[in-house]
Amino acid sequence: MHIYQKNILDQLRINKSQKYSQLKPENVESSHFKYHLNQLIIDGLVEKQDRGVYRLTNKGKTAVDNLSRIGVNKKDQPKVITYTLIEDQDNYYLQKKDKEPYLGLLNMIGGKVHIGEQSIAAAKRELLEKANYSTNDLKSAGIAEIIIKSDNQIMSHVVAHIIITKLENTSTIDKTIKINKQQISNTPDLAPDTLDIIKAVENNEFPFWLNLEMDFEL
Repeated sequence: MHIYQKNILDQLRINKSQKYSQLKPENVESSHFKYHLNQLIIDGLVEKQDRGVYRLTNKGKTAVDNLSRIGVNKKDQPKVITYTLIEDQDNYYLQKKDKEPYLGLLNMIGGKVHIGEQSIAAAKRELLEKANYSTNDLKSAGIAEIIIKSDNQIMSHVVAHIIITKLENTSTIDKTIKINKQQISNTPDLAPDTLDIIKAVENNEFPFWLNLEMDFEL
């Protein structure tokens, strides 16, 4: 993002509206400044009202919430995801991840929560998309904030809504691996956060808040 565009957004994030003369710095050429103002309008971040007054659109308000007050680029932020632990009386049902950062490792079914989507709705969607499993029996167990590092570099930082569901008919679920609950601690190829989250669920103290920060060779 150009510094002039960032300055315009910064002005409009602290003022409900601004006139052109208020937005334009004195030492900036008018044509140059107007080009960047128009670019924000084209991008749908700023709108022009009557009498030469400008304000943020709803899209613009969302954009400035993700911008640093110092730099011109978006802030790096943790991802918000769901993890759904599927279980029956004796087993857990995990899925082998098909992409990094946990490629080839076993983990709960998970995915990003979309803007405007509740965590339970996100979990239900992910179950259908990734395991062809549909259920309304979804319960929130807690939150896990997970930071995974490799060689002192943060590889993954997520805030995960942990959802649990009871599986009654195994013929209705696809692409999962059944693991006996008694053997879960000895199961190879678990993703680094899986066992800690399962143990938190097994403690039956809901809702829980779990903070995990671990080094892992990805």
